[in-house]
Amino acid sequence: MTTQEKIINVATQEFLNSGYLGASLRKIAKAAHVTTGAMYGYYKNKEALFNDIVEEVSEEFKNDYLVEGINLETIDYIYQNFEVFKLIICCSKGTRYEEYLDCLVNEKTKQFSGSGVDEKRSHIINHSYLFGVFEIVRHQMTEKQAEDFVSDLQEFYQAGWNKLLERKEI
Repeated sequence: MTTQEKIINVATQEFLNSGYLGASLRKIAKAAHVTTGAMYGYYKNKEALFNDIVEEVSEEFKNDYLVEGINLETIDYIYQNFEVFKLIICCSKGTRYEEYLDCLVNEKTKQFSGSGVDEKRSHIINHSYLFGVFEIVRHQMTEKQAEDFVSDLQEFYQAGWNKLLERKEI
């Protein structure tokens, strides 16, 4: 394992245990058996370290979600990267990822313009759906539990969308 991989592994655990705001670069450096100076050779600050851990996964999820929505492959991807999603959903206060789900909701809502559903209603429905999906991370469900839960959510929300779209004026 390289020094950088060790830093990332230790930092991931520190962020999971303490959150971004409570995490300490000194503590990470000590646990990774590197000096703080060596740590700054890899990352200019705590934010850069956090971003390095979550950025690739968050971008890939965003791109897939905006094109394909939520499906079984999405759930599988979340569970392949569960710690990263836990960081984003539960431990990112103080970072640009603090509003990650809200940003996704805003992007998804734009896709519904022209659907006959007003923007505010679309935003609220998309928000409740996506935040509902990520309860699987907050509650640390097993992947099987998550698949069942998200399937129920999809059935519930699809019926609601269908009903709304049947209306002539919304």
